[in-house]
Amino acid sequence: MRRARSAATLAAFAIASFGALPPEARGQEQPLRDAYRTGRYEEAIGGYRQLARDGRAYPAADRGLVRALLETGRYEEAEREARRAIDAHPGSAELFSSLGIALVRQ
Repeated sequence: MRRARSAATLAAFAIASFGALPPEARGQEQPLRDAYRTGRYEEAIGGYRQLARDGRAYPAADRGLVRALLETGRYEEAEREARRAIDAHPGSAELFSSLGIALVRQ
């Protein structure tokens, strides 16, 4: 029983961590999530772009940037960012979905 529970815990952790920001960037992401959730999309876009400029590939930041661009109606820009992010994170179904939304809405 203990082994099954440990395996389930490990699987849940792996799923939750896929694409998560590394510890040094997590403190930066929460304010960006808050900005997105409260409709402050430009603030979120600027913050997610800053994380991207830091030279690291953060799937969570790329997904947040594309979602915020979609919310502001900047569909061509969202398409470009989604394509760039898909190149860096080809396993992200959310990025492919966001790309599809950007293409349909243009």
